Amino acid sequence: MADPVGLHPEPPPPPEVLVDQLSDLPEHLLLKILSLLPVHRAVQTSCLSRCFHGLWSALPSLYFHRRPFTITPRFVKMVDRALVFGRDRSVPLETLCIETCYYSRCSLPQKSVARWINRAAHLGVEHLRLRLESTTATAVCCSIFSIRSLESLHIETSDDLLRNHKALIPLDIVSTSLKSLCLWLNIDSPELTRLIGELPVLEYLELRGIDQDIIDISSLSIRTLKLGCKSGKIMKLAFPKLDHIQICVANNLEMFHGEMPLVSKAGFISRSPREVPVLVLESILKSVANAVVLELSIETYLRCCEMQLSFPRLEYFNFSCRMCLLKLFQAEMPVLRKADIHLSSAKEEFALQISNFLKCVANSVYLKLAIRDDWAQLKPFHLFNSNKKPPLFPRLLSLELSTSCHEATIKDVIALLENCPILNYLETSHVDPDMSISKEKKKTNWQSKLPRNSEGNYKHACFMDLHTGDEKSRVIKLLSRRLTSKKRKIGELAI
Repeated sequence: MADPVGLHPEPPPPPEVLVDQLSDLPEHLLLKILSLLPVHRAVQTSCLSRCFHGLWSALPSLYFHRRPFTITPRFVKMVDRALVFGRDRSVPLETLCIETCYYSRCSLPQKSVARWINRAAHLGVEHLRLRLESTTATAVCCSIFSIRSLESLHIETSDDLLRNHKALIPLDIVSTSLKSLCLWLNIDSPELTRLIGELPVLEYLELRGIDQDIIDISSLSIRTLKLGCKSGKIMKLAFPKLDHIQICVANNLEMFHGEMPLVSKAGFISRSPREVPVLVLESILKSVANAVVLELSIETYLRCCEMQLSFPRLEYFNFSCRMCLLKLFQAEMPVLRKADIHLSSAKEEFALQISNFLKCVANSVYLKLAIRDDWAQLKPFHLFNSNKKPPLFPRLLSLELSTSCHEATIKDVIALLENCPILNYLETSHVDPDMSISKEKKKTNWQSKLPRNSEGNYKHACFMDLHTGDEKSRVIKLLSRRLTSKKRKIGELAI
């Protein structure tokens, strides 16, 4: 006879026995596992098993960040324990990264940093990255360039504090195996020239914070160059093998001379509050005339003088500037494929300049055009000169337009569509102009005239397959629906 339910319950299953399978793994395999984790996670593995205790300090790459530590002495003690006292000399060190804040209250003791660099040199460090306060960074430069095994070096510090701290370069530079060098330091021009001249295999060079009147740099091996100079009246660059260059122009640059025949990618940024001579900008652009990719951002004032440029190999053009500078830029780009154009401070008197500028990018296949109206404008205006047709875009397949899509702009878009015979994709986005409260009543003239989209608003419109059948004609009719009478000129709108 069966027992009543519940009188003789079944015994519970035996508890699951947890087996520590990590402790039996060989040390080299454990190190391989830890190397795949971020350092702060690798440190936390010390509580998993005794075999992990302190093992993370033997990793080939060590990254130390000051941020998690509330006080500097605790951070210094941790680095000393892992790098100086807890690491066997027979275990090589590939990468060492030490990062702290720029503020003086978070600065590391110079003796401690020098001790870590000396220890890394004995361990054969190949890649060194330091983010230090400017006083400490400039003080340890001499010991850094005495590391023979070094292949890449990155020293980062605050640009605002470099003017009063100049880095000293040792007379005998031992780090001749450097292939990558990034310095956010202020170095005297002769010292900088000597340093680069003694690095025969250097391929990547990035300099920021240079505050010298004359910058004269040359190298036969460098392929990538990035310059961010705080000042410099004269700049001379000679790099016969250079492939990629990026320059942030100085405030007082007066002369530029460059010999870079093989550059394929170039970038130029000017945010100086002072005037930059157009001849300087023209010299920079002519030195990279063979570029395939060109990124140009001008947010400064130029002394009026037209530039006649030619880029026979240019395929991608990224251009950002104030509208008042467009009349200065005239260029030929016969093989251009993609262009990203960003224009600001648009005014009614610049309509002709936009039309002339678009001729420079008329050969593009993909075009992005973003135009921001000037906030002081009282009435909407045409993007293109109403007395002239927009330029012909014989190869244009895709057009993305971002601007204030009021009535005048929609008419310009329709005129532009008629000059794009093979256009397949059109995307338009409405951007409200910046207006003060006193002009709120005038915003009605700036409202979007785009057709209603699937989301129920007039902010965005996208049209595809324009090349099939009568699709383009249908889109033109759709864009024309919300326009007022054609007899009514846009300048006659009530304000």
